[in-house]
Amino acid sequence: MGVCINKYLRLNTGLQLICAINLSIGLTLPLYADRLPGATPGNGENTVNTDSVVDDKAAGWIWRGMEEVSDPESYGGGHHAGGVGAYCSYTFHGTGVDVLALTGPLVAVDGRGHKLGKAKISIDGKLVTSANLQNQASNYSSILYSAKDLTDDNHVVEIETELGWIDVDCIHVYDKKKAELHSVVPHKIAPSNFIVNKLSDLVLDNYNIKEKASIIHLEPYSSSLLQQQIWTFKKNGDYFTIICRQSGLALDGYQMNPGTPIFEILPNGSEYQNWEIAQVDDDSYKIVNQASGLALDSHSLGSGGQLFQEAYTGDKRQLWHINPTP
Repeated sequence: MGVCINKYLRLNTGLQLICAINLSIGLTLPLYADRLPGATPGNGENTVNTDSVVDDKAAGWIWRGMEEVSDPESYGGGHHAGGVGAYCSYTFHGTGVDVLALTGPLVAVDGRGHKLGKAKISIDGKLVTSANLQNQASNYSSILYSAKDLTDDNHVVEIETELGWIDVDCIHVYDKKKAELHSVVPHKIAPSNFIVNKLSDLVLDNYNIKEKASIIHLEPYSSSLLQQQIWTFKKNGDYFTIICRQSGLALDGYQMNPGTPIFEILPNGSEYQNWEIAQVDDDSYKIVNQASGLALDSHSLGSGGQLFQEAYTGDKRQLWHINPTP
């Protein structure tokens, strides 16, 4: 088993996480690879429904020329990587799919660096895009391709090397009918709340900073820091503006790119400050920015970790308890 030692940032909204791709060009590898002989798409026997989360170890994936790589930053703690001739496919049932990947300069496997490159992505046997992953900064789970208008049926997504190496991490599968059930804005959101990360139990904290454009962090709850840990939810149509009681500043997505930090600035009514509060289960919510379509993500489990926006994967780092203040 290889070990990926590159460190990434996190990343749109999908109801099903299965597993997508990051790519890399081996420093000494040829620059083109066709599909390996005998590689065929899935037969539909291992399709998954939109309420499940399936990593790259699950049944249903077809792998050719790819080895399993241990990576704590990947969903499920690992992914598959391969160079010349690398190919994979997955059969799913749904109305749309996102293909996600690491973009950046390099990925390291077994101590060897590989430049990020290109992959060919096909849906139902038709080439839909040639995706370029080369980027100065590493961004985990960038969306390489998105299809939202597929028929409600079985489909096959295929990912293969165009230049160098590919590395499969996750895909999102959409089901319009089930999406409607999971994206309804709750009717009962208290005016003032603590926002608590489901995985770490840390709360949003503005660090006692009153200046605009300050970065939001996560900290343990403290009764002596209530004002900087209490957030006012102001209804704005189907969205909420989330304002820190202590500073009077609003959470702002600031940019459209995944992996960017969340700031607080003066309320201005823009889409960057509008957040969808969508119930995921009995006691947790996803919080998604209207402008970017990206979800609040804690990245770190430790105190002092910054808050970012990333593509929604259903990971507990992106789930939040919204607890009314006393």
